[in-house]
Amino acid sequence: MTLELSTLKFNKGTSVLELEFSIISEDFTNLEYAYYVLKGDKDIRIKTEWYVPVIDNKTIISYVPEESGEFRIRVFIKDQNNKKTAKSSNPLFIDINNNGVVESTFKNEKIFYLDDPVKYLFQPSEKKSPYLLVIFSGLHTREYKGGTPVYNYIKTLQDTNNYNKLFILDEYRGQFCYYLGHNCQHGYEKAVIALITTIANQLNISSKNIIACGSSKGGTAALYYGIKYHFGSVISGAPQTYIANFLEKLARRNLVIQKALYNMTGINVEKGKRYINNLLFRLIDETESFPNLKLHIGKGDYHYEEHLIPLLDKLKTTGVDYYLDIQDYDDHSHTGTYYPSFLLEQLSELIDV
Repeated sequence: MTLELSTLKFNKGTSVLELEFSIISEDFTNLEYAYYVLKGDKDIRIKTEWYVPVIDNKTIISYVPEESGEFRIRVFIKDQNNKKTAKSSNPLFIDINNNGVVESTFKNEKIFYLDDPVKYLFQPSEKKSPYLLVIFSGLHTREYKGGTPVYNYIKTLQDTNNYNKLFILDEYRGQFCYYLGHNCQHGYEKAVIALITTIANQLNISSKNIIACGSSKGGTAALYYGIKYHFGSVISGAPQTYIANFLEKLARRNLVIQKALYNMTGINVEKGKRYINNLLFRLIDETESFPNLKLHIGKGDYHYEEHLIPLLDKLKTTGVDYYLDIQDYDDHSHTGTYYPSFLLEQLSELIDV
C-alpha cells in the first residue's frame, strides 16, 4: 500500500486549505484514513480527524484556517490488518489578513506571525552568546519598482560568530513601511518587536544586550526601535529622520513610493506626514534613558544636513550622548560602501569576544 499526497494549496476564493491524497493498493477493502492539521514549525496539532472509511482512491481534505500561520497536514492510512502508513504535506504559510499565501524566497528564511507575517533570518552564534544583533533593511532599488525587499549586510557579518544575528525584512502587506504599519498605526511594529522579544527570551538575552543596526531606512528603524524599546546600543548609518519628507521627494516621480507614503499616512495625508516626521523627535522627548548611540554619515550626503543634523540638535538639547563618524563621501548611495566597516568596528568595541 502506497500513500501519495498532492501539494497543499490555499484556495483564495473559498479561503480553504486543500490537500488531495491517493492510495495505490491492490485491495481497498476496509481501508481507513485519518489526518492531523498541524500549525507552526513545532507542528502543534490544531485539528484531529479520526479514522473513517476510504471511499475512493482519491480523497480531498479541506480545512478553513482561522488565523495566520504555517500549516501542514499529516495523513494516516490503516488497512484491515491495522497496518499504518503516514505522510506529511508540504508546509504552507497563510496570511489571513490578506487572504493569501506568503512565500519564503530566501534560503533558511522563516516567517513569524502576530496578526501579520514577518520574514526573517536567524543565525545563532557558534558558542553561547549574551548578545543579539538585529539588522534592519534599507530601501533597495528594486523596491522603487514594486519589487521585493532585500536583507542587508549578510555578507558583511558572515565571518562574525560571537553574537546571534537576526535579519528582519520590512515587508508589510506587499510593501515597505519603515517597520511601522499603515494609517499611522503600528501593526507591523507590534509583530516585529514580538519577534525580537521572542528570540531574545528564547536565548535569555536582556534588552541591554540587544544591538540594533542598519543604514538609510534600516538606520531609521534601528534608532526608532533601539530608543523606544530600550536596547543597549544602536549603530545607525545615514538614517532618515523626517521620513515623510524623504518619501514625498521620491513620490513626485514614483507611483510605487506614492502608494507606500499614502499607506503609511492614511487618508488624512497632511496629518499623517506630520505624525511620521515627528516620530523620532517625539520619541526622544518621551524617553529618559537612551541606548549607546553610534551614528555614521558622509559629510556630503544630503542626509547629513536634512536629516541627521536636526536629530543631533535634538539629542544635544535633551542632553543625550552619541558618537558620530563622518566620512569623506557625498552620495547617499555610497553608504553601503562605508557603513559596513563602521559597523564591524563598533561591534568589536561593544562586544567582548
